[in-house]
Amino acid sequence: MGSKERIAKEKKEIRDKILKASLVIIIEEGCLALSMRKIAERIEYAASTIYEYFANKDAILITLTSNGYGMLTKELQKVQRKKLQPYEELVEMWQYYWEFAFKNVELYKLMFSIQISCPKPEGEIQNINQPEILFLKTILKNDSNLSNSSALLNYYTMWSIVHGLISINIVTKPLDKEVNKEILMSSINVLINSKDAKK
Repeated sequence: MGSKERIAKEKKEIRDKILKASLVIIIEEGCLALSMRKIAERIEYAASTIYEYFANKDAILITLTSNGYGMLTKELQKVQRKKLQPYEELVEMWQYYWEFAFKNVELYKLMFSIQISCPKPEGEIQNINQPEILFLKTILKNDSNLSNSSALLNYYTMWSIVHGLISINIVTKPLDKEVNKEILMSSINVLINSKDAKK
């Protein structure tokens, strides 16, 4: 490995440490407790080092949230690359969404402010609209008779159910795995087969 590659690798490692430490602080102490000094203490670097990577706290929050949406987008794209039948693709996309949430619980909490109160950071969150775009593409592929507005209604109805169920499992005592699966699958089937969804 050359010196440039080594330096780039070291910088990425420090950047990742900063983001991981920030997420831990947010979860343990809340967004208002997050500061460059506290992050520096966690990773045992000088506070000035943090500013070499992020201009301020907002930049860290935007990066964490953007990374979350980017990771979710990649998971959904994996399903679409499988070239499944539209219905199967839609079901599997929601299943991947579900799995993403529980593989990355703390990040998911931050993305959707579950048990975390963060002031909206100033700046653009990358990838935030990508999951919606991908789901709408598959919904319309599954039923080409749907109007764009009906497809959007279909998406938000399904997202409300899935996200709500995930939130219940995170905030309260987790439901039985089979109960969750049954609710998830029955909701998908009811929505897809609903006459109202096909108008």
